[in-house]
Amino acid sequence: MKTGVLLLVSALMLACTSSDSQPKPATTPSSDAKTTAPAPAANDVTPAPPATPTASSKPEPDAPPAAPAQKAGQNFADQVTVLYKLVACGDDTPPENTVSPRYFKQHCAQLGRAIARYRKRWYERAVPALAQIVPADVPETLVYPFGGGDLLTALATFPNAREITTMSLELAGDVSLPEKMTRAKLQAVLTKTRKFARFLLQVVHSKTSNMREVMRSVLPAQLVFGMVAMKINDLEPVSLRYFTLNDDGSIKYYEEADLKQALEQAKGRRAQAAVFANAEIEFRKRGTDGPLRVWRHFGANLDDKHLAENQALIKHLQAKGKVVAMTKAASYLLWWKNFSTIRKYLLDNMVWMISDSTGIMPSVASAAGFEQTSYGWFEKPFLPGAGSQGSREFRKLYKSQKRRKLGYRYGYPDGSEAKHSHMIVTRKKK
Repeated sequence: MKTGVLLLVSALMLACTSSDSQPKPATTPSSDAKTTAPAPAANDVTPAPPATPTASSKPEPDAPPAAPAQKAGQNFADQVTVLYKLVACGDDTPPENTVSPRYFKQHCAQLGRAIARYRKRWYERAVPALAQIVPADVPETLVYPFGGGDLLTALATFPNAREITTMSLELAGDVSLPEKMTRAKLQAVLTKTRKFARFLLQVVHSKTSNMREVMRSVLPAQLVFGMVAMKINDLEPVSLRYFTLNDDGSIKYYEEADLKQALEQAKGRRAQAAVFANAEIEFRKRGTDGPLRVWRHFGANLDDKHLAENQALIKHLQAKGKVVAMTKAASYLLWWKNFSTIRKYLLDNMVWMISDSTGIMPSVASAAGFEQTSYGWFEKPFLPGAGSQGSREFRKLYKSQKRRKLGYRYGYPDGSEAKHSHMIVTRKKK
């Protein structure tokens, strides 16, 4: 009986088909499939309605939505969440098997006071002023050479950046280290780390010596300061992956087996630490399902010799297209001849840059089609031996422009007794 009904339905459907009618509409696609419109017939007429199902036929159930594609690489989401809650007080109670509740309360109280001072002395002054200086239409991709430990200022300056790349000699570090320490060791290390975090919040730039001291104290310095920066800006980490670069500059995320093999092959503590040189953290607004943003840190030497040996890094940066850039407290390395590769990358790819006097020298910027605007005041470099040419050029730049008030420190002060705050904007000439 069922066979006869089906044959009858098939015959009726064939009878309804004619050379000048539209094909039957396709069945409804699943929620994540792309809908392809049918090609119009020679004589475009309204398609016939679909045949009414018989009692014996049942509508096909919608296919379940496809699961989101898994991102490659081992995800240290749990470990970075522990680090965030532990060092940045991202929760009211300490993560399990870390520090005592009493110590955690003291740690968070001291860190909280340092953050409150930072907000009052710098953040509340600088962020509204920077919002008036940074154009609204700059790229949402930020490149920050010599930016070790300073996600803090990157987020304050470019709060809408979707992708942030920092590069420095300091390595990202192993996020799983806290779980390998005893409570007593972890509390001692956290006390030392908090001291350097307070220094960062006080002067708003990180000293290489402090970064290395934190690295020697076991906790991953870049990630520690990054967690504090996220907490201050009401953000939270969602994932963490380690990676290297393919020869063409594309990212290769480390799987668990890759990390295990690399650590087994590494000889000595320094070589093992280098396995964790580069890290990618996805983050979003705290407590929301908002859009993910990306912070990548590269542990890399940016002088010409090392970038010639590691051309993948420049290729990776070039693939980003036009970017916004920043640098500060960078030891005046962009003045030096042996940092010409990273300097040329910036001049070729940035559309707008903010820095202290450790940025691009005026003559070099002008020759590449940029103009510079000065804020604050500058007499001489903060570090002795930085270079006489750069010193002369920045003094000339400041004397040639009206004096613009700067009510906050942005990187180094100048080297005068007055320790003038100063800041330079470098933009493409109109």
